[in-house]
Amino acid sequence: MKNCLLIACLTALLSGCIVVPSKSGSTPASIAQGVKAVENSKAVTRTTTRGPLLCENIPGCPELAIDWTKRQGANDLSIHIYSPNQIELNEFTFVVDGKKYSYSTIGAASYRQLENSNVIDSSNTVHVPSSLLTRFRNAKDIQVLLSSNQGDISHAMLSNGTPSKAYRLFLRAY
Repeated sequence: MKNCLLIACLTALLSGCIVVPSKSGSTPASIAQGVKAVENSKAVTRTTTRGPLLCENIPGCPELAIDWTKRQGANDLSIHIYSPNQIELNEFTFVVDGKKYSYSTIGAASYRQLENSNVIDSSNTVHVPSSLLTRFRNAKDIQVLLSSNQGDISHAMLSNGTPSKAYRLFLRAY
C-alpha cells in the first residue's frame, strides 16, 4: 500500500514538470529562440555617474550626477543635495579654470524622502553643452555654485589638483 501511494505521489509531481507547448507549432527550440531575440534587443538608454563634491565636513554636501544621454549636443546634469530641509535649486554655475558657465534649471526641483531617515534628496537638472564636459576633463580647477531658496551654495569639484569623487567618476566614464 505504501508503494502504491509513493508511486502515485511521484507520478503527480513529475506530471507537473512536463512542458506542453501552448501554441500549435511551437517547440522548446522555437520558444528559446524567441527569448534570445528579446535579450539581444535590450538597449542601454541611460548611463549616469554620481558622486559627492569636495566638502570640509559640512552638512548638506551636494552630490553631482551626470546623465550621459545626449540630447542634440547637450547632456543632462543633475545636482542632488541631501539635507533635513527641502532646497529649491534654481541655477547652476560652473567656474572652470576661472571662467563662469551659468545654466538655469529646466524644471521644478524634485524632492524625495530617504527611507527610515529625516533626510530629503532635493535635486534639479540643467542641460549643458557637451563642450562643457570636455572643459571639465581638461580643467585644473572646477567650482560648482548653486543658487537656491536658502542662499548660494559653493563647493569644489576639482581644487588645486585634488579631485572629488564626482570628478573621479566623471573621468572614468568620459
